[in-house]
Formats: sequence, C-alpha cells, structure tokens
Amino acid sequence: FPSGGTCKQLNITLDTAAQRLISMEYIIRTSLLMDEQSQGDVPDKYEEYAFVKATFTGYRELKKNLRLFDERNYFFKAGAEFKVAPAYEDYTIFVGSPGLQ
Repeated sequence: FPSGGTCKQLNITLDTAAQRLISMEYIIRTSLLMDEQSQGDVPDKYEEYAFVKATFTGYRELKKNLRLFDERNYFFKAGAEFKVAPAYEDYTIFVGSPGLQ
C-alpha cells in the first residue's frame, strides 16, 4: 500500500480446500475506527495506525436452494426493458452494458 495511506497492511487467510474465509487482518488508520465527530482528533494515547482482526468460525453447510440464485426472483425483461420483481419495486435497474439479452 502507498506510504501514508489509510491502510498499511491487509492479510486474508483462506481455506482453499473448503472454500472458506478464515480471517482478515488489517493495519488501518485509527481515525477510521472512530465515530464521525472524533475522526479528526485521535487522542494522544492511540497510535496513528490500529490492528484489526476478524476471525470467521462456525461454518455449516446450507441446504442447496438454487431458486435463491434465479434472477427472475429479482428482475425480468419485458420487451426491451428490464423490470424489477414486485418485492423490489423501490429499486432502479441501471443497464451498464447495452445489448444485454
């Protein structure tokens, strides 16, 4: 990472055999961990950078639900236009690539 940036180091540990995330470790600016009112004023007792670690455990197999990945649950195409499913009526579809089928 560039010197003086918001992140000094990032380590991601994966179990590639099980295809699972094991942990993530960051060294980031302490100010990023503070509420908005305090971000400009990091108290002297804190270092400029902080170490943050997240560990992921307790994985369990989920029942396969291929319907979950069926895009018709979320949107559909009516003529040349994409429309959202009723459950997502407040959403707007942005077509970033013209000519989608």
